[in-house]
Amino acid sequence: KSINAYEAYEFHSLYNATLNFCIVDMSNFYLDILKSRLYTEKPDSFERRSAQSAMYMILNAMVKLLAPVLAYTCEEIWKFMPHLADEDKESVMFSTMPEVNAEYNDAALEEKWNKIIDVRTDVNKALELARNEKTIGKSLDADVVVYAKGELLDLLKSMESELAEIFITSKAQVEESEKAQDAVDGDAVSVKVTADPHEKCGRCWVHSETVGTIEGFDGICADCVKKLTK
Repeated sequence: KSINAYEAYEFHSLYNATLNFCIVDMSNFYLDILKSRLYTEKPDSFERRSAQSAMYMILNAMVKLLAPVLAYTCEEIWKFMPHLADEDKESVMFSTMPEVNAEYNDAALEEKWNKIIDVRTDVNKALELARNEKTIGKSLDADVVVYAKGELLDLLKSMESELAEIFITSKAQVEESEKAQDAVDGDAVSVKVTADPHEKCGRCWVHSETVGTIEGFDGICADCVKKLTK
C-alpha cells in the first residue's frame, strides 16, 4: 500500500524525533552521565537500581513503539529483555502500545533540565578547547568553574554537588559572572577549565586528593571506598 504525502510527513517526523531522542537525549546526555553510576555504585545500591529502572522503562516503551517499523530488531530485543508480569513474553507484537502517563508531564522540571543541558553544552565546548590545547586529556582530568548570574546562578548553586557528575569532570564549582577570569564565554555561561593536579582513582577515574589516603585501599578515592564498604 502506498502512503500519501501527509502520512509520509508524519512518518518522517516520527523518525527524526526517535533518532534525536536516541542520539541527543539518551546517548549524548543521559547515558553518558549515567555510565559512571552503573560502573562504580554497588549492584544493589539505590542509585544504580533507580538508573536501571529508568532505562528499563524507556526501553520497554521504545521497543513497543518501534515494533511496527523495526519488527525484526524489536523482536530480537524483546527476547533478551526482562518483562512485566502482565506482558506477553513470546513476541512484542502481542503487546499493547504504551500509554501516556500524565504524571510524567512536568513543565517546570523540563525547563530546569533544558537549562542544565544548555550549560553542559557550554562546558563541553570549553573542555574541547582545553583538550585541543593539551591542557587535559579526558574530561575527568579537568576541574571546571562555571560563571553565571541571576536565576541560572541560583539554579546551578542549588545543584553544585551534582554538577561534576553531570559534566563528567573531577570537580565543578559555580561562581558569579563578575568573578570570571580566563574563562570561555558560552551562550548560557562562561567556563574556566583547569587540569586537576591530584592522582586519578583507579576505580572511578576521578582525580581526587583522597586517592590512596585510606589504609588498605591503595589507588582508589574515599568516595569509592565508601561505596565498597557501605
